[in-house]
Amino acid sequence: MTPRWIAFAIVLLSEALVLGGLVVSIVRPERRVWPAPRGARSWQFWWSWGFLGVAVAGSLVLAWFDRGTFVFDHWVWKVAGVGIVAAAEFFNERAVRAVGRPASRGLGGPLVTRGPYGRTRNPQYLAQSAMVVGLVLVADSTLLAIAAVPGIVSLLLTPFAEEKWLEEHHGEAYRRYRERVPRFLGRRGGGGPESRSEEQ
Repeated sequence: MTPRWIAFAIVLLSEALVLGGLVVSIVRPERRVWPAPRGARSWQFWWSWGFLGVAVAGSLVLAWFDRGTFVFDHWVWKVAGVGIVAAAEFFNERAVRAVGRPASRGLGGPLVTRGPYGRTRNPQYLAQSAMVVGLVLVADSTLLAIAAVPGIVSLLLTPFAEEKWLEEHHGEAYRRYRERVPRFLGRRGGGGPESRSEEQ
């Protein structure tokens, strides 16, 4: 096997394991993998972050070895991709700072509804999804575009694994926040006092 196919296989396997943990967490929250039940001391924490790290590193390797094989070969796509990645990283970092790094790692924290969390309950997942799209444009990689699909699906499924956990930890404050602010994008009605959120 060539390096690009090895990287592709590693990325897909890692994404499948992350996705499997999310599905278990959604269907059987009492056996959840994410957020990790006992924080950084649990195997669930290392499962989620370990395979995610392998998927990200493998995607960068794949982007290099499979570059120039897709349909985005014009320089305009490269510029657009760099712009998307830069903007997404800016918004992602802003969201991380708003909620705090421990909460961003699924280790708990106060409920944050200000800043990026006042517009969407999941600014980090939206920004990270955009980063994946931007990387596909920059790399112009067919295999990376294929691998991006389960990666983005995982990012968009993660909130569904977190919501019951957030409700258990923050109770009525989180329920009011959930009614007021959309999961991803759009408009929600309602008012209510502002509080603070650990949902990414």
